[in-house]
Amino acid sequence: MTRIYITLPQADPEQRKIFFDHLSEQAKEADISYSEMQSDAVPNFWGPICMAESKGADLNVIRQLRDRAWSSYKRVIEETKEKTPFDYRPIQENAIFESAGREYLLFKRMGLSVPVEAQAAYFSVLMSGT
Repeated sequence: MTRIYITLPQADPEQRKIFFDHLSEQAKEADISYSEMQSDAVPNFWGPICMAESKGADLNVIRQLRDRAWSSYKRVIEETKEKTPFDYRPIQENAIFESAGREYLLFKRMGLSVPVEAQAAYFSVLMSGT
């Protein structure tokens, strides 16, 4: 099964509406079925999650949604003003601490021993862009 998740964390309501409305139009034109959902596993600033599924390994739907998400994001950039200053800290802290804890538990359930500190270090490097 192929699952694609598309999110727009820390966007304001206007940006989200532009993004998801445009993405929905494009997905409909391409006959790609998807849904929007809220997840209790992510903080409120994350916003809705767009999820598409298809049977088997479907690289084509991944490419199509990637391109359509980029087009939708470009529309947001063109139609809204830049948010300055922008505070990256909420998403950094979520990725470093929350994701590290979830992955630690996931690895533990799989019988692997990866310390939560190692996971946090990994996500720290990931979020720093180095």
